[in-house]
Amino acid sequence: MPLSSTDCVEILRVLRANVSEALGPLDDRIVSDFPWRDDPRENLMTYLSHLGEIVGAGTQEEASRALGLIRRYVTTENRQPISEIRVDLSPGEREQYGVEAVRLQGAPELDVLRSELRALRTAILEDNGNTPGRQR
Repeated sequence: MPLSSTDCVEILRVLRANVSEALGPLDDRIVSDFPWRDDPRENLMTYLSHLGEIVGAGTQEEASRALGLIRRYVTTENRQPISEIRVDLSPGEREQYGVEAVRLQGAPELDVLRSELRALRTAILEDNGNTPGRQR
Protein backbone atom coordinates (compact mmCIF):
# COMPACT_ATOMS: atom_id res chain seq x y z
CA MET A 1 0.00 0.00 0.00
CA PRO A 2 1.47 3.38 -0.98
CA LEU A 3 2.37 5.89 1.70
CA SER A 4 -0.48 8.21 2.54
CA SER A 5 -0.16 11.98 2.66
CA THR A 6 -0.31 11.72 6.44
CA ASP A 7 2.56 9.20 6.39
CA CYS A 8 4.67 11.55 4.25
CA VAL A 9 3.98 14.51 6.54
CA GLU A 10 4.97 12.45 9.59
CA ILE A 11 8.12 11.04 7.96
CA LEU A 12 9.19 14.54 6.97
CA ARG A 13 8.46 15.87 10.48
CA VAL A 14 10.56 13.14 12.12
CA LEU A 15 13.33 13.47 9.53
CA ARG A 16 13.55 17.23 10.05
CA ALA A 17 13.64 16.82 13.83
CA ASN A 18 16.45 14.25 13.55
CA VAL A 19 18.43 16.39 11.11
CA SER A 20 18.06 19.41 13.41
CA GLU A 21 19.19 17.39 16.42
CA ALA A 22 22.12 15.61 14.74
CA LEU A 23 23.32 18.16 12.22
CA GLY A 24 22.42 21.49 13.81
CA PRO A 25 21.38 24.24 11.42
CA LEU A 26 21.39 22.00 8.36
CA ASP A 27 17.59 21.72 8.39
CA ASP A 28 17.30 25.52 8.33
CA ARG A 29 19.69 25.62 5.39
CA ILE A 30 17.64 23.05 3.48
CA VAL A 31 14.27 24.72 4.01
CA SER A 32 15.48 28.33 3.64
CA ASP A 33 14.63 28.30 -0.07
CA PHE A 34 12.49 25.17 -0.05
CA PRO A 35 9.77 25.05 -2.74
CA TRP A 36 6.90 23.88 -0.49
CA ARG A 37 4.12 22.23 -2.47
CA ASP A 38 0.61 21.04 -1.65
CA ASP A 39 1.74 17.43 -2.17
CA PRO A 40 3.35 16.01 1.03
CA ARG A 41 5.05 13.22 -0.95
CA GLU A 42 6.68 15.76 -3.25
CA ASN A 43 7.84 17.80 -0.23
CA LEU A 44 9.36 14.68 1.33
CA MET A 45 11.13 13.69 -1.87
CA THR A 46 12.47 17.21 -2.40
CA TYR A 47 13.73 17.39 1.18
CA LEU A 48 15.45 14.01 0.79
CA SER A 49 17.08 15.17 -2.45
CA HIS A 50 18.36 18.41 -0.91
CA LEU A 51 19.60 16.59 2.18
CA GLY A 52 21.37 14.01 0.02
CA GLU A 53 23.10 16.74 -1.99
CA ILE A 54 24.33 18.54 1.11
CA VAL A 55 25.45 15.36 2.87
CA GLY A 56 27.18 14.27 -0.34
CA ALA A 57 29.47 17.29 -0.17
CA GLY A 58 31.02 15.97 3.04
CA THR A 59 31.60 12.39 1.99
CA GLN A 60 34.97 10.71 1.53
CA GLU A 61 34.14 10.34 -2.14
CA GLU A 62 33.81 14.11 -2.55
CA ALA A 63 36.91 14.80 -0.44
CA SER A 64 38.90 12.40 -2.62
CA ARG A 65 37.55 14.02 -5.77
CA ALA A 66 38.54 17.49 -4.50
CA LEU A 67 42.02 16.29 -3.57
CA GLY A 68 42.37 14.62 -6.96
CA LEU A 69 41.51 17.85 -8.76
CA ILE A 70 43.99 19.77 -6.65
CA ARG A 71 46.72 17.20 -7.33
CA ARG A 72 46.09 17.60 -11.01
CA TYR A 73 46.90 21.31 -11.01
CA VAL A 74 49.00 21.99 -7.90
CA THR A 75 52.31 20.61 -6.66
CA THR A 76 54.43 21.38 -3.65
CA GLU A 77 57.61 23.48 -3.89
CA ASN A 78 59.67 20.31 -4.31
CA ARG A 79 57.31 19.11 -7.11
CA GLN A 80 55.64 16.41 -5.03
CA PRO A 81 51.88 15.90 -5.32
CA ILE A 82 49.65 17.36 -2.62
CA SER A 83 49.08 14.65 -0.01
CA GLU A 84 46.32 16.31 1.99
CA ILE A 85 44.38 19.50 2.47
CA ARG A 86 44.77 21.02 5.91
CA VAL A 87 43.46 24.28 7.29
CA ASP A 88 45.52 25.59 10.20
CA LEU A 89 43.28 27.41 12.65
CA SER A 90 43.96 30.76 14.27
CA PRO A 91 44.87 30.79 17.99
CA GLY A 92 41.31 31.85 18.86
CA GLU A 93 39.80 29.06 16.76
CA ARG A 94 42.22 26.54 18.26
CA GLU A 95 41.07 27.48 21.72
CA GLN A 96 37.40 27.49 20.75
CA TYR A 97 37.39 24.13 18.94
CA GLY A 98 40.18 22.37 20.79
CA VAL A 99 42.05 21.41 17.60
CA GLU A 100 45.03 22.90 15.78
CA ALA A 101 43.96 22.11 12.23
CA VAL A 102 41.16 20.63 10.17
CA ARG A 103 41.94 18.09 7.46
CA LEU A 104 39.77 17.60 4.40
CA GLN A 105 39.23 13.87 4.54
CA GLY A 106 35.50 13.39 4.28
CA ALA A 107 33.45 11.62 6.87
CA PRO A 108 32.80 7.91 6.31
CA GLU A 109 29.55 8.12 8.26
CA LEU A 110 28.29 10.60 5.66
CA ASP A 111 28.95 8.02 2.94
CA VAL A 112 26.67 5.63 4.85
CA LEU A 113 24.03 8.33 5.41
CA ARG A 114 24.09 9.31 1.75
CA SER A 115 23.58 5.69 0.73
CA GLU A 116 20.70 5.28 3.20
CA LEU A 117 19.04 8.48 1.94
CA ARG A 118 19.24 7.17 -1.63
CA ALA A 119 17.73 3.85 -0.53
CA LEU A 120 14.90 5.61 1.30
CA ARG A 121 14.15 7.80 -1.68
CA THR A 122 14.15 4.77 -3.99
CA ALA A 123 11.85 2.84 -1.64
CA ILE A 124 9.37 5.73 -1.53
CA LEU A 125 9.41 6.00 -5.33
CA GLU A 126 8.86 2.26 -5.69
CA ASP A 127 6.11 2.37 -3.05
CA ASN A 128 4.28 4.86 -5.24
CA GLY A 129 4.63 2.61 -8.28
CA ASN A 130 7.44 4.63 -9.85
CA THR A 131 10.79 3.42 -10.91
CA PRO A 132 13.83 5.40 -9.71
CA GLY A 133 14.51 8.33 -12.00
CA ARG A 134 10.95 8.39 -13.32
CA GLN A 135 8.29 9.97 -11.14
CA ARG A 136 4.66 10.12 -12.07
